[in-house]
Amino acid sequence: MELNRSLIKQQARQLIQGRVFILFLIIFVVGLLSGGLSGFVSNIQVIPEIIKNPEGFQSFPANPEATTTYSGGFSFGGILTLVFLPLSVALAGMFLQFIRGTQFDLGSEFTFVFTKTFDKNYIQKFLLKLLVGLFTVLWSILFIIPGIVYHYKTYFVDFIMADNPELTWRETIELSKKMTNGHKGELFVFDLSFILWYMLVGVTFGIAGIYVFPYIVTAQALYYENFKQRALQTGQMNAQDFISNNEKMAQAYNSQFGGTYQQTGYQADPNMYQPPVQQNPYQPPVAPAQPQAPVQPQYQPPQPAAPVVPVAPAVPVEEAPAPAAEPVIEEAPAAAPSEEFYTPPEDVKQYFTPSETPEETPSETPTEE
Repeated sequence: MELNRSLIKQQARQLIQGRVFILFLIIFVVGLLSGGLSGFVSNIQVIPEIIKNPEGFQSFPANPEATTTYSGGFSFGGILTLVFLPLSVALAGMFLQFIRGTQFDLGSEFTFVFTKTFDKNYIQKFLLKLLVGLFTVLWSILFIIPGIVYHYKTYFVDFIMADNPELTWRETIELSKKMTNGHKGELFVFDLSFILWYMLVGVTFGIAGIYVFPYIVTAQALYYENFKQRALQTGQMNAQDFISNNEKMAQAYNSQFGGTYQQTGYQADPNMYQPPVQQNPYQPPVAPAQPQAPVQPQYQPPQPAAPVVPVAPAVPVEEAPAPAAEPVIEEAPAAAPSEEFYTPPEDVKQYFTPSETPEETPSETPTEE
């Protein structure tokens, strides 16, 4: 997974706010001493010859005297350039300290760069810059593409040696190759993203460089820091890779025969620098979610219908017969007044003597008035 270039460049712009001129000044001086001084000294020494003999200088290089003067000026400027070659390594170290929280003023930045250049590791810095430049030119002579590839293999050599001063020039080159393995195209795109800024410098005759050069070098320092963090997180590199062979031997000796090993290389202070992404634009790749097939409804066999239980017809409940009513003895209606009295049967007449026949009572009949 590639680093987040936009986030890194945004943080670089934030870091250089209010520090642009100070950072540009040290970049300009280092560039002048480590590269531009050769041509500058040559031109200064040729100017008197031009004034004395302008016609002879116009015939250059046919004029041997002019050729000798020019070559003498170039050799002096070339010697100064070689002497100050390690300045670029110290400049890379200054920008690493800057993104990690160190605030440089106008005097301290020059003190830092020149002190770190001419220290005990000066020879290793000098050989690193000399040989990397020489190998790049040799590969470019064969064909332009190998030269470009070698340039991106050694893209971080200045930052690596500034960050780990005990490394030799050979170890530094190998470490840069290991760090950039598989990411050269990413570095090429990173450099290409500044093309409009370089065009702006050209259009403004270098005036825009006051802002552009500090911005680009700060972004490169941040890019190195995040490159290193990503390599450690993904297992492409480990902490032992940043220790020189001499330090590894001393560490092994101390562990075997006693003593405490002290690493002399740079050890980052976690309170000074927090890489962007949330301070770290690099995020380990996440495997894309595998498409899930739609869940098919499972077949459900039809449920058998519940058997219909025939309902028995209701059996009429026979009512118990009502108790028989007692016979009612009907009394004979009373005889009307005009009826005869009861006549007992013959066989019972002997038991009583009938009384005299009562007189007939006349029936009351309504009298008509």
